[in-house]
Parts: sequence; C-alpha cells; structure tokens
Amino acid sequence: MQAFPRVFDVLIVGGGVSGLALSYYLKRRGLTSLLIEKGPRFGGNIRTQEHDGFLYDVGPDSFVRSKPEAEALCRELGLGKALIVPSPEGRRVYVAYEGQLHSMPEGLSLGVPTRPLALLETKLLSDLGKGRACLEPFVPPAEEATEESIFDFLARRLGPEMAERIAAPLLGGVFAGDARRLSMQAAFPQLIELEKAHGSLFFGLKAPRSRSSAPPLSLRDRAGLLWRALREEAKSPPSPFLSLERGLGQFIEALVDELDVMKKSATSPGTGSACARLGEPVTRLLRSGNRVTGVRLDSGEELTAETVVIAGPPWAAAELLRGTLPGLSERLSQIHGAPTATVFFGFDLDFESRRLTGSGFIVPPGEGEILAATWVDQKWAGRAPPGAGLVRAFLGGARRVGPNPLAASDDELISLARRELVRFMGPLGRERFARVYRYAHGTPQPELGHLERVAAIEESLSHVRGLHLTGAGYGGVGIPDCVRGALDLATLIADGSSTSFHTSV
Repeated sequence: MQAFPRVFDVLIVGGGVSGLALSYYLKRRGLTSLLIEKGPRFGGNIRTQEHDGFLYDVGPDSFVRSKPEAEALCRELGLGKALIVPSPEGRRVYVAYEGQLHSMPEGLSLGVPTRPLALLETKLLSDLGKGRACLEPFVPPAEEATEESIFDFLARRLGPEMAERIAAPLLGGVFAGDARRLSMQAAFPQLIELEKAHGSLFFGLKAPRSRSSAPPLSLRDRAGLLWRALREEAKSPPSPFLSLERGLGQFIEALVDELDVMKKSATSPGTGSACARLGEPVTRLLRSGNRVTGVRLDSGEELTAETVVIAGPPWAAAELLRGTLPGLSERLSQIHGAPTATVFFGFDLDFESRRLTGSGFIVPPGEGEILAATWVDQKWAGRAPPGAGLVRAFLGGARRVGPNPLAASDDELISLARRELVRFMGPLGRERFARVYRYAHGTPQPELGHLERVAAIEESLSHVRGLHLTGAGYGGVGIPDCVRGALDLATLIADGSSTSFHTSV
C-alpha cells in the first residue's frame, strides 16, 4: 500500500464519474484532493467491455448533448475527435404493442409530437388517440402549480392513450421507473417550464430559442408555427446522443489519467494534486462538533481534510452517515432505486436474424417482461465483428413483471431475455455469448415528493460544516448532470463558500 499524506484540502468518497470529475476540476483550481474508491476500479456504472471483437458499454452507452457539460469535459480531456453520434441506420426507435414492433412517430421531442402529420401515420394509436394528442397546442395550462406524476402530466397534455403507449414509457424509461410514480417536476422540469411560458408544449418546443424569455406567442405566431409543422418534410433530426469510439470507458480512462500517482517517499502533495486510492472502503466520517473533519478507512487509518465530499447516489451517502449523522442518513435513505439487470447477446447475423433498422425498442407496461432492448451493433459503429449482431435487453426496474434481477440466476435472466427478444424480433441467429450484469439499486427514482425530500436533506445538512454531497439522484441522473454538479461544487469549494449542500444539477 502506498504511503499517502494525511492532510488534504478535499477528501472525495466515491470514484464514479462525479468523484472523478470533481477531482479533475479541483486540481484545475489548485486544490489538493484524495479520491477514495472502495471497489477495484473507477467509473461506477460506466464500464466498457471488449472481447472476441465485440465492444459494449455495460452501463450507460451515451449522454445527451442538450446538456453540454459532459461533451465539454470530453473535449477538454482531448477526446473531441473520439466523440460519435449514432449510426444513420440506428436513428429509428420502435415501440412494442400487441406483440409487434411499431416505429415511433417522427418528430417526438421528450415524448411530445412536433410533427402532427407524422403522428397521424402511426399504428400505435387509435384515431381518437391521435386526434387527442394533436390537440395539445389548444389544451389550457394547469391553473395551479401542483405536483404531478409523469403519466398524469402527459395524459393531461397529450391524452391518456398517447401517454400510456408512447410518451410515458419513453420518459419513464430514462429512470427504468414507473411513470405513474415519478415526479414530472423533479424529472423533467423543462417541460413544466414550457407549459408555464408558452401555454403549450408544442409551441414551447417550436418557438425560437431567442423567445424563451419573451412574452407569450401571439395568435398569428402560433398559427404560423402550426402551419409550418404541418408542412415539414419527414426527416430525422440530429441525434440528441453522443458516445465515444471505444465506449464511455474512454471517458473514465481520460479522467483517471489526470490522477496523480504519488510515490511512497512523498511527504506532502503538491498544489493542485489529484490523488486516488482503490480498494479502500470508508467505514465512517470523523466529526468534531458540527464539523466533519475526515474519514476512517476499513483498515483503521484516519485521513483528515478541510472538506469531505460524498460523491455518489443518496443511498451510498445514507450508509456511510448512518453511525455519524443518523438523522441525515434517514432522509437520504428515502431516495431509492430499483434493482435492474442487462443481458447482452452476441450472435451470428444470417437471413433468419435480420432485424428492423434502428437502435432498438421500448416495451410499455403490460406489453412484455423486459423494459427495452438496444440493437447495439446498429446504434453504434464498430461494436460487433463483421457478420455478427449485438443486442442488449433491460430487465427489472421499478415496474418489473419478471423475476427479481438480484435473486434470479444468470440462466433464468438469459432465458427470459432471449424469449422476449425472439418474441418481438424473431430468431437471433447462432448465439456466440450471453452475459448478465446486475445493478443492486439501479437508477435513483425521483418519485412524487422528491423535491421536498431533497429540501429536507438540504435542511439537515445545513447544520453540518465541512461536508458536501453530489452525484446522481439529488437532481438529474445523467452523466452531464453529474459533471455539472462536480464543476459547480469545485467552484463552490474553491471560492470558500460555507454552503454545505450541492446537488447534481
């Protein structure tokens, strides 16, 4: 074990993307940090696997470009030329309905139809459901600012059929969650703001960005936007997703390369050093009065710092704080996830295993025992060897109907996933491999009351000095949200703010 100095500006507990990005930004600001990760590797859920010519991301495989923080950090790390968008043949997404896959209507933005004529062509909705969804521009906004679930909000704006079959599964799928329990205000506040500012999601999405703070659109402007939308040609908009040529593991590797390797003879870190230790579980936080002063490792070693940051989901912070700050721990434990699993299949492509062209499909509630599937080799270039296909099935989550991913065996999960894929897609071809990856907590669920729970955490933490929280689950759950949280927190710490709490957005 390397000998590390015991005094740092910042101790970071958790070596996922939030902790790595925070250590990077602190280093750029001249502060010395020590990143402590209990596991054998950095990156958390971000991990890229490669074998027999197949390459795939075990966890997230992309991030959205509409939130620019992750893309900006990739470019800052020298990964600009490695950024890629989905392959042209992987732009289309399908929806499972009555045992068949149907193309998702063109022009959907966060589940909201922006091309009415394209919506009229879908087989996923009845004529009544199509007409109701097309009336969204004329539905008055909510009179009172009351919290709604994702499903209730979308059903009010788009009609229950559009919400149930397309929009809610699409948005709820971001969290592997139940759209009837997830809070719209916490999960997609941008849609709430569009309704407030424009009286309609359609007009809000269609209005020029320069008008975001302008007065509401006039009747003439609205008529013009609707007329142009009716005349729009069927063309695919630019993909909202980005990844890296060699998978998102490249991102983690670039961040890890920024960590300083300290020699055993080192007696003190240099200014702006980002040190790290792997395989070192933190068992508790050290306190002096109302201030957190450091951490104790499983080995019994104690490390001190001006600031301690727990970088990770709320349940990780809850576990660590149980013996030191039980009240705060209890509030953190109220934000939870749901067990999930992904099953990858590599197989030979032949005449029998030809698929629809696209990136995969989602499975609304009641339509199957998996949540979704990704045709990885069609979505991203270079993910499978010539003549082979690569498919990923998603299981579990908050609305699972199959076995518990943590209790079922690999064979049970593989059998279930294979059966469902074949039911929707037909024969897969000769199987080259099948692999299962489990996540005990899955994605943090911003369920109804989430904003109040976060406010309660903030209130509890306001009485503690020297401690910060950041990561997925307080605000957004995506990679850009985590990067932005790390960037903002690094700035806050460098500026010497006394604020004790920071979310990921």
